[in-house]
Amino acid sequence: MKIRRRYNFRLEAIVVAVILLSMSMFIPTLQSLPMAKEKSSNAPRINTDFSITIHRIAQVDEIDPMPFDQADWKLYMYVKGEEKTYECDGDDIILDTTFTWEGIIVNQEQYLDVEIRLGERDDWPSGNDIADISAHVGGGIDDSDEFPRGAILLRTYNLGTNDWEPVDENNDFMVYEYDSGSGFYWYLTSGNFDGSTTTDENDAAIWFDIAVGNRPPIAPTKPVGPEFGEVYEFYEYSTQCMDPDGDDIQYGWDWDGDYQIDEFTDYYESWETATISHTWMDTGIYYVHVVAVDTNGMIGQWSDPLVVEINGPGGISGFKADLWSLGHVYTLYLDHEDTQNLIYQIQNAQYVIDAVAAVIIAIAAACGYPMDLTIATAIAIAIINLDVAILSWLDQGMGIYFRAYTIDVNGFPAICVAYVWSQTEQGTWAEDNTAPYTPAAPSGPAKGRANKEYTYSAITTDIDDDSVFYIFDWGDGTYNFTDLCEPDEAGTFSHIWSKKGTYNVRVKAIDEHSNESEWSDPLPVTMPRTRTSLYSLIQQLLERFPNAFPILRYLMKTYGV
Repeated sequence: MKIRRRYNFRLEAIVVAVILLSMSMFIPTLQSLPMAKEKSSNAPRINTDFSITIHRIAQVDEIDPMPFDQADWKLYMYVKGEEKTYECDGDDIILDTTFTWEGIIVNQEQYLDVEIRLGERDDWPSGNDIADISAHVGGGIDDSDEFPRGAILLRTYNLGTNDWEPVDENNDFMVYEYDSGSGFYWYLTSGNFDGSTTTDENDAAIWFDIAVGNRPPIAPTKPVGPEFGEVYEFYEYSTQCMDPDGDDIQYGWDWDGDYQIDEFTDYYESWETATISHTWMDTGIYYVHVVAVDTNGMIGQWSDPLVVEINGPGGISGFKADLWSLGHVYTLYLDHEDTQNLIYQIQNAQYVIDAVAAVIIAIAAACGYPMDLTIATAIAIAIINLDVAILSWLDQGMGIYFRAYTIDVNGFPAICVAYVWSQTEQGTWAEDNTAPYTPAAPSGPAKGRANKEYTYSAITTDIDDDSVFYIFDWGDGTYNFTDLCEPDEAGTFSHIWSKKGTYNVRVKAIDEHSNESEWSDPLPVTMPRTRTSLYSLIQQLLERFPNAFPILRYLMKTYGV
């Protein structure tokens, strides 16, 4: 079993953190790459089977425009030129059907040529159509049985490396992606991949997978077990999955988020629940993954992580990210030593934002979380806006922790607000903590004028007596966060609407454990058009023509109008 070494972020570690900060700009690019399949070192055997599993077929362009009709597919698959066909109906259809070429791999050969074609059958009033499922330049055509190169998926599979040959003229681009509906990863090939997203080329898409002899198990379910604990205590975790060949499965556990197997279980049957106990020697935030391995050594995909917070004397340093209804919530834990280092950076660093962002990126990286530079900078700014004196007061030998809430627009934080608390012996964990009650509709003026400030308030009750803050949605695409409020204390905020209209103002409450209420009922607020009086019109007229209307001027002066 590996022992996780606790890393303290002292002042001299900032040099390393700055390097990580520089590298972080490349992380989004790395995350966007298709996930590669696990490689196996087993050489193919003589007379080994090769299988293609078709998960789904969907038209992208309208291939069969007949009213009240749907596509009639004919699928052609070739391995080493040996053909298999399949017919099915549906514009978007799930097949989950496996086609096996038995004994197709012979004499320890290294390469298999794979070809997939898709036709759409038309008996009337015209001939068949060709669907484009390839990233190769070119498209499908109507009224033909001849498949142009641009519509055909061609790939060569290397049995020596257990992977596809690189993309070239005869190896078309495709992606490998997770499908949440099936719980599997699939290769995806599409006619849209040639750039014809705005042109009708009879584009279609096929999701499929392959297997050489034995197939790997599917990804295990997300681990189930305690999400909060203390050092030196044992905690039990469980998972399960299925092997498509019916092989027994053992599970490899990664306890520290580095995607390296730290510990194996015994073998289990498919869908049999596997359990294991573990203890941590150091405080921290741990991303626990598990992967399944069958009796033939075939390794599946890693599970989704379970985030586990382990507390102990001196507090925690770590990082975790979660979603909330409008974006992300990032929790940054600093033990006593790291809290003092952060305060030093805020008070003394020449480039404060960069220094604090570097600390955030380094702590996140130590937990196995690749932090984007834009997000780290937004969190850093929100933290710097807090009073250093408050940070010092909250650090009572156990450290502090921040929760930074972002409202995301197009995947990036448009608003980021941070709140800070003191760590305790129990960390951030509260057993059976519940969300605040949904607030009533906000209180405040229901009518007003544009470009004038109005104040609104909201109040709720938290059954756990937690502190809460309120988020006002002003109905014009903007939001505001209040300060942290004591239980049963109202949260208030002021707003200015710049245009006339009716706006639905609503509010929600979030407690100190990130449990959020539902949105309140809306308060409709009307901003009518600012009316121009007759007097104002006359004044504008006189100003525009200073030498005109002498009688009108005399009357206004005489009667004091």
